Amino acid sequence: MVTEANGCEASYSVAFVYLNASEINSDYFSVEIIPNPSKGALTFLSKGMRELTGIEIYSFTGQLIYRSETDFTRDKQSEIKLPDISKGLYFVKISSTHYCRTQKLIIE
Repeated sequence: MVTEANGCEASYSVAFVYLNASEINSDYFSVEIIPNPSKGALTFLSKGMRELTGIEIYSFTGQLIYRSETDFTRDKQSEIKLPDISKGLYFVKISSTHYCRTQKLIIE
């Protein structure tokens, strides 16, 4: 409660809403991986991402297979080729200042 100089009283309330990173990022920023499943040639399509972005691919056991940075300020897509990658399940971590997401990737 606040009492003003003229004797009037007023009260103010503030509501805090806590969101985790995926709730903040999911509506505006996204990076789509196509095709998925893939044979080793991948395209990363950016929606709303306009910054330097790290791309890391991990095997099912957690071994780092691939790492690069893509500048989505210039391009809306990035292509990589992994000709020697084995068939199986992988995890792709895409991260930047405002975005961090891990997606499944299947190599056929």
